[in-house]
Amino acid sequence: MISFASQSTALDSADIEDAMRKITRKGFGTKATGSQLVILANPDESERIQKWRAGEESRAGSNILASYDFIPSVEHPPYLTD
Repeated sequence: MISFASQSTALDSADIEDAMRKITRKGFGTKATGSQLVILANPDESERIQKWRAGEESRAGSNILASYDFIPSVEHPPYLTD
């Protein structure tokens, strides 16, 4: 597992997209290796992430446009486990 933390005080789509780019350029999270990227976020950040829409600002007043829509995974529904 690789951990990647943003240096920003306010999360926006650019933080996640930059992290994804840095990780996939090392060969992780690509279909060729059979791996996947998982974003772990606290509930408040998760709610913000779920509202991101492609082509719209991910943080008000930031002029940072999200490249992707948030789409919940059908294959991996959220759940809690011991």
